[in-house]
Amino acid sequence: MALIWQDGHRAAGYGVFKVLRGFEFSDRQCGNDKFSKGALHMRVCGCEISASEVRLAVVHHDDEGGVEMLRLGTTRLELNDDTSEADLRSVLADLQEFAQDHEIDVFAIKTRAKKGRMAGGAVSFKIETLIQLVEGSQTKFVNPVALSHFAKNDLDEYPEKLPVYLKNAFLSGAYALTKPGFLG
Repeated sequence: MALIWQDGHRAAGYGVFKVLRGFEFSDRQCGNDKFSKGALHMRVCGCEISASEVRLAVVHHDDEGGVEMLRLGTTRLELNDDTSEADLRSVLADLQEFAQDHEIDVFAIKTRAKKGRMAGGAVSFKIETLIQLVEGSQTKFVNPVALSHFAKNDLDEYPEKLPVYLKNAFLSGAYALTKPGFLG
């Protein structure tokens, strides 16, 4: 995996390495069927929502078919006041701009519990809804248990210098990009 800066240049000092174990592309993933763009040309933004913040990690396939994470200037968006219509519209506009600037095809959100002790808060579900409202992008949800299994069995290593707070966002994006049939 080579880390790529926002402007598309390879980051100095970052090596290229294989991230996934035994991963092979099927015809479906290479775009040889009705899935028009093909997984090889898609950009997926992995999202982890925590409290009033969404963490963003954009991944795509490199030329060798490995998973590559873009180095972005914006990796978090925060909703300051969830009762303010202006703040809600501002976050939606920021998400829309982010999706357009980085050519996001799919947002992959790590799901949170809806009830119980570990339930997500109301603000986090508002943020989830704002992500779903971004025009021109699909939204998919990834189960935390599936992410844990993916990290344990399919991931060789994380990108170099991946901030700890982006780990689950990266996993969500990489999982969505590489699991056959998930995006189709």
